[in-house]
Amino acid sequence: MENQELKFASFGQRLLARLIDSIIVGLIAGVLAFIFGSNAPDPEQAIDALDRALGMLIFCFIYQPILETKGGTWGKKIVGLRTINLNTVKAPTIGNSYGRSALYFLFILLLVIPAFLSVLAVLWTKKKQTWHDSLTNIAVVVD
Repeated sequence: MENQELKFASFGQRLLARLIDSIIVGLIAGVLAFIFGSNAPDPEQAIDALDRALGMLIFCFIYQPILETKGGTWGKKIVGLRTINLNTVKAPTIGNSYGRSALYFLFILLLVIPAFLSVLAVLWTKKKQTWHDSLTNIAVVVD
């Protein structure tokens, strides 16, 4: 399948998929944070901090990279999207997917403004790619 035949996912489609993924990962992280933080000296503060940290780590290093090798996260599948490697037009390899997730994590962790701009790049790039998509030759397409 040539790139011209691919229908790239819009910003709105990707945002909806990310919201669904955030709810799923948030629930998982919340349960784990409650389990691990309930014995802390200040359980409420520990659970809150653990919930955010675990959510980001689970999303970037477990949930997204593993599911993307199967074609996409649960949010993307619900919205009718899939993640592809532009060279093969198949699901990305685990290395490709981890590279993409690591770049996203780095943008969020160290560079908040570039992370925001990376996500907004979907609005002006030809293949509707974020910077972490472009750097790993990955695209999100309508299934």
